[in-house]
Amino acid sequence: MKPMPTKRTAKKSRRQNKLASRSNNSPRPQRFPSFDSGMISEPLLAFGGQHHHVDPKTGLALYGPYSLKGQSRPPVTSIRVGIVGPPAMMADAEQWLEACRGMLTNDGSMPFLYPHFPGFNGEHPFQCELMFGAAWNETILNLDQALREPNFYERVKQIVKRYVGAVEILAGRQPSPDVIVCCIPQQVIDFCTVKISKAGEVKRIKRSLSEKKALKEVESGQLFLFGEMDPTAGIEGEEEGHENLRRGLKAEVMQYKIPTQLVWPRTLKLIDGQDSSSKDRSQDVATRAWNFITGL
Repeated sequence: MKPMPTKRTAKKSRRQNKLASRSNNSPRPQRFPSFDSGMISEPLLAFGGQHHHVDPKTGLALYGPYSLKGQSRPPVTSIRVGIVGPPAMMADAEQWLEACRGMLTNDGSMPFLYPHFPGFNGEHPFQCELMFGAAWNETILNLDQALREPNFYERVKQIVKRYVGAVEILAGRQPSPDVIVCCIPQQVIDFCTVKISKAGEVKRIKRSLSEKKALKEVESGQLFLFGEMDPTAGIEGEEEGHENLRRGLKAEVMQYKIPTQLVWPRTLKLIDGQDSSSKDRSQDVATRAWNFITGL
């Protein structure tokens, strides 16, 4: 026979139920992971005179390029620079190289992140001469004719062909240049390069007038006798062909075994202060010199 609950047991049962209910509704205590952490120190870089530093620009400015023990100068003491491109831009490139021989400064607001450029010449810190001039220059003409080609891939192919021809001529000079600067004018950038959006979509920067005209003919049902005349052939995003001017040119000139460095017009500007909203904005002149010369 089951005993009847008393007032005391009933009250105790209600209190226990209340506590249990309160316990179920209360937030659970937070649990935090427990592990050890630490900071890995910056690696030391080696520079001239067996000196070390954590920052590449500071190390180069203080001690110069790396040299073996017992060497008073770095292994590379001169660089012969060849220049190919349209005449006006080649003149800008020579002016830029001449400026890089001396010190180039910026506003100095962030001296550790963006230091002044000390100058690239036979004196400390680089102890390396820049050699350039008419002997290692080759002018590229008729770029406008290539830019009138309506098909994008054929247009890039024609531009690359002209630059490769100029590089081939310089490769045959004695002595040949150590590196060749390829000056790429803004028109070639606009009509022969692509850009990739944040979503990963490959887009053409601009279309030429002849390309727009040819596209209208396609829309009207015009047929083309030869496939390379069709402006819709080789659409953006395809991997075939040289959709990337830089990759196409670099691949073609490898046969001459001379490194090339492509430069845009904004790279060669000697005056800072462009509008930050401008498409032609670039780094300050000292930072550009650091990047250009160390790449060279």
